[in-house]
Amino acid sequence: MKDIRNLGLMGAIELESLVGAPGTRAYEVFLKCMEKGLLTRFTGDILAFSPPLIINENQIEEIFSIVKKALHEVD
Repeated sequence: MKDIRNLGLMGAIELESLVGAPGTRAYEVFLKCMEKGLLTRFTGDILAFSPPLIINENQIEEIFSIVKKALHEVD
C-alpha cells in the first residue's frame, strides 16, 4: 500500500503500481472484492469506498475484512 486516506466514511487505498501495468493491481483487488460480495470502485491503482450513511460497526468490519482478504490474495 502506498497511502490510505479518508473523509468521514468515504475512503481510499492507493496501491503500489505493478511495473509496466499501472491500474492492474487495483482492478484485481476490485474483482476479488466483487467475488466476495463487496462493491468498490477503482481508478488507476486507487480503491475507493463509499459505504451507505446508515451502516453499523459490524458491517464496516465486514467490508474491511473482505478488502484485507482480497489484498492478500492479489499480493
